[in-house]
Amino acid sequence: MIITGIPFDEKLNIGVLSKVFERKRISNCYKYFWFQAILENIVEDKVVFTYDEILNQMIEDAWYMVTEFKLRLGPCNTTDNLEEVVKYIHSKSNISSTAKRGSVIQYLQNEVL
Repeated sequence: MIITGIPFDEKLNIGVLSKVFERKRISNCYKYFWFQAILENIVEDKVVFTYDEILNQMIEDAWYMVTEFKLRLGPCNTTDNLEEVVKYIHSKSNISSTAKRGSVIQYLQNEVL
């Protein structure tokens, strides 16, 4: 079975949702991590979550890619700073690139950067 689009749902305006991912002139890699963080919360049956919870999840989701493989999340001249945030936190913490899930979020909840 091949899925060619997001399934119709009368409660969700798919057109508005799809505009979030429209390609612009600049790279917005954070959108993938933002959407993934929201989906992870929904899968856990959370209907209310904070801005900080979403940001912390985004940082943790990008952690391994950026710290272990030095993956670039976009061009240098972008407004997408998720990669730089991960690098900064990695330089200030003693968290390894291969730390188990939850370690980064726990650090972010307990530390003032």
